[in-house]
Amino acid sequence: MIKKLLLSAGLMLYFFATDAQNCLPDPSFWADYNGWLGDKEIQLSVYKSADGNLIGNYRFINDEKKVFVFTGSEKNCTYSLDVVDNKNEAVGKFMFQYSFNKVTKKDIYEGVYTDNGNKRSSLRLQLSTMVGGSPTQRYFELFGTTQEVEAFAEKIKASFIDNDKNWLAEKCQYPLIVYFEKGKKRIINSDKQFLDNYDKLFSKAFLEKFKKIKCYNMFSSHIGAAMNKGEVVINHTKNSTSDKYEYCISSITVFLW
Repeated sequence: MIKKLLLSAGLMLYFFATDAQNCLPDPSFWADYNGWLGDKEIQLSVYKSADGNLIGNYRFINDEKKVFVFTGSEKNCTYSLDVVDNKNEAVGKFMFQYSFNKVTKKDIYEGVYTDNGNKRSSLRLQLSTMVGGSPTQRYFELFGTTQEVEAFAEKIKASFIDNDKNWLAEKCQYPLIVYFEKGKKRIINSDKQFLDNYDKLFSKAFLEKFKKIKCYNMFSSHIGAAMNKGEVVINHTKNSTSDKYEYCISSITVFLW
């Protein structure tokens, strides 16, 4: 029962991670890596097109609003990525290579970043997730662009932090499944029921967590886009079409984290 619950809550976030997944991503997939650039923690996401070209982006964890993008290639598990800033000006280059650590049994991607001033910083990454998608839409089961889905996630995050119960109630898809304890779920059938039970369903610890939840490069599957480890799953409304669509909250998981 627990396994089924986890699947339905969208929590298989690390399905593709580690253990000799070399030379990723596969064509038409996004691969997400966590690691360190020098002494700064980063999150880097790479997409490989059908012809083998690479595009992607990365952020420093302590400055997530500043996004760097890159283009490049991979040959024999060696990656070469040219980085530009938000003004599309070249700022540096990544060069790193895949290896498998036989002791830890982990995939490691190691190399250097060289900026325009020829300053070099060490790079060390580990794969965290991989999802299918396109260059403009990593949330392949949802209508709209990557930016639209992530903007909706930002609004969800802000609403939980600001205690904007009314907006959240309006954006839920009913009946809404809320997983509030291990092996237990509650069905919320209306916005009124959501509002009446809001303080009972969502603890201060759960709400506090949203201050650190990331709203970019989220994991996605057939059930939607999962914020963090599935605390909120985003989907489009049942009446949405490719020409006219709206996003909603399709499930919420409280108990695991």
